[in-house]
Amino acid sequence: APPNVAGWPAYYQVPNFSKLWANSSTIKLRFDHANYVTLFSGYPVNGSNLKLDAIAFYTALSFPEDPNVAIDDMCDVFFPKMINATKKAALKALLTNGLSDTAFTSQYQQYAAGDTTLENTIRSRINLVLSRIFKMPEFHTI
Repeated sequence: APPNVAGWPAYYQVPNFSKLWANSSTIKLRFDHANYVTLFSGYPVNGSNLKLDAIAFYTALSFPEDPNVAIDDMCDVFFPKMINATKKAALKALLTNGLSDTAFTSQYQQYAAGDTTLENTIRSRINLVLSRIFKMPEFHTI
């Protein structure tokens, strides 16, 4: 039973404007998509899996060796507005796994120099950060 003869109001009309898409069903689906492209194996497409290449993304940042600069760059890419320092610190803690900045820098430099034993560690940390970013409210709002 639509409210009037014109039907249901468009998603962009008052009072909610463009925020009607954010409900309990769509947010869960968005979170699931974030998990599939970061933490899980990806979406099967034509015999291969469509998954975010976390290492390629991370190495393209301005200074990936420094976790502070890397987190700032990722926030610039994915958030339309700056997030507070507490949230950035939480993202950095995921990236560094509680290590000091110099310890993380050393690990990343060893990986970048060709130490393949660290690849899975670096990749999983970056995927955790990206998954968390994709689930933050600031990612879903304008």
